[in-house]
Amino acid sequence: MRIVFTLGLLVGLGVTAGFVSSTLRDMRGFDVLGEIVKVEHHGTKTLLTVRFTASDGRRCESHFRSFTDRSALGVGDQIQIHHPSGSPCINVREASEPDSWMPVVVMALLTIGFASGAYVAWFPPTIPPSRYSGLP
Repeated sequence: MRIVFTLGLLVGLGVTAGFVSSTLRDMRGFDVLGEIVKVEHHGTKTLLTVRFTASDGRRCESHFRSFTDRSALGVGDQIQIHHPSGSPCINVREASEPDSWMPVVVMALLTIGFASGAYVAWFPPTIPPSRYSGLP
């Protein structure tokens, strides 16, 4: 059990750090205006392909799912999008969508669980002797 909980703790710490880093890069990103070049409707999902110029001057084309009703949008329309600071051509979302901290919270809770398990596995609690164990 020591190995399982210790490995779980280490993996949890690494994944949590990755999620925090990704979320912070997204928070430091920029809102820009993009042009819709393709609209795909798959049932209730709407997939958009948007071409835009990032804040650092790079031309990008990105695909993302639109969660709002975008049936009125078509090819050539303008849409406000948000891209992260480090890699502006990936992880694009609509500017109206909030940041997602849910993966960070879930991984932090899992890491706390693995840390508790590792602590108990490495330092098991000692049960004190019964108060009346030696009495007749």
